[in-house]
Amino acid sequence: MVRSCAITHVGLAAFCAKEIEEILDCTTTSVGNLVFFEASYEQLVLLSYRAQTAFKILSVLDFWNAHDYTKIIDHIEATTIHPPPLGGGTFKLRCIRRGEHDFSSQDLVQEIGGIIKEKIGAPVNLKDPDIPMLLYISDDNCVLGIDITGRSEERRVGKE
Repeated sequence: MVRSCAITHVGLAAFCAKEIEEILDCTTTSVGNLVFFEASYEQLVLLSYRAQTAFKILSVLDFWNAHDYTKIIDHIEATTIHPPPLGGGTFKLRCIRRGEHDFSSQDLVQEIGGIIKEKIGAPVNLKDPDIPMLLYISDDNCVLGIDITGRSEERRVGKE
């Protein structure tokens, strides 16, 4: 079992939590529009196809509170990040931000992507990564994880 997170739209966390509890028969806790739970990788894949209220499903590597660029970078530098258990290969880091911040997603991706590359020893592949990673920042809540959905929510099966 791995610590997991579903990212939903603001105001839908209670619905998302109930949906996850029904699909996976587990307990959840919510922080803003983030819903946390424990699940196997197989359950995360199932959830990524069945959930209607979550637009991203993550295997969580870390969750913390920070609002400014320096604190986010410092936290990542101090965090132990092991190579993912899904196997080696290439990775891509994407960043989605919600709220007001004095930095861009691209700035964070470049800086943190370099740190992660050094920590896990995997090369970057922006077109077809083996390990899609996501840094999601919602106001002061930051979550870093392996993106099980792995692609844009606009292209997810059953999300037309």
